[in-house]
Amino acid sequence: MEGPDIAIASLLLALAVASIYALHARVKLLEFRSERDASIFREWRLAAGNELDLLRELAKNHEARIASLEAAERARKELTK
Repeated sequence: MEGPDIAIASLLLALAVASIYALHARVKLLEFRSERDASIFREWRLAAGNELDLLRELAKNHEARIASLEAAERARKELTK
């Protein structure tokens, strides 16, 4: 190999090394984003679960109130007979 060939080979090697570092950095960034997205999803799922629990409790209270109103209506009808 002569001078220019060595220079070109060195440049290609440096470019290959730089490409590997850039690819490594990109993979790390994607891993970070994936972890962050997974964390956001876990928080969203937890919040949705909490809201679902609240809605279930609200539905139970609503059903109890309806039953109470129906019982009061039946009692009123019995008294007015």
